[in-house]
Amino acid sequence: LGFITVLITGAAWEWAGLMKVCPARRLIYALATAILCLAIDRLGLSNLQIAYWPAMLFWIGVAPVWLKRGWPLPASWLGLLLGWLLLLSTLLALLCRRAASPDLLLAVIAIAIVADSAAYFTRRAVGRHQLAPAISPGQTWEGAIGGPRGVGIYRLLLPAPSGFRQPKIPFSALVLCRLSQL
Repeated sequence: LGFITVLITGAAWEWAGLMKVCPARRLIYALATAILCLAIDRLGLSNLQIAYWPAMLFWIGVAPVWLKRGWPLPASWLGLLLGWLLLLSTLLALLCRRAASPDLLLAVIAIAIVADSAAYFTRRAVGRHQLAPAISPGQTWEGAIGGPRGVGIYRLLLPAPSGFRQPKIPFSALVLCRLSQL
């Protein structure tokens, strides 16, 4: 729980920075998020599947329009509430994953870290072609391909957990899956 709380609190700190919140209020927002994380776990609210619906509706219905029209982030209390909607649904997903298997939770987090790191270093080394300059000018096609390749190498270096069956997924399908997440 502490590890998940640190991750979500760090994300809240970054979100408040995107909202251009002054440092004192940014700290308050991050601490309030940490308290919410602990409260949700202590109250046993991590199994509230209904809490995913608002975040899902945001990502499916609002985010594509938002990105297409280039709307700025609302640097107000509304933006901070949006941050909580996204961060706390992520918290609930991580808590559910932890309940299913703490090892699987760590594996999911490790895969995300490896994918992002591999994409970053690939972009720095050979990145030439921007992926979506209006949304994220630093992202490149080379980085988008390097991320899944890094995860593939990571997987080859680790032994499979006991009872784990290796899925028969072609590498091209993994690349397409990663690209669809961008």
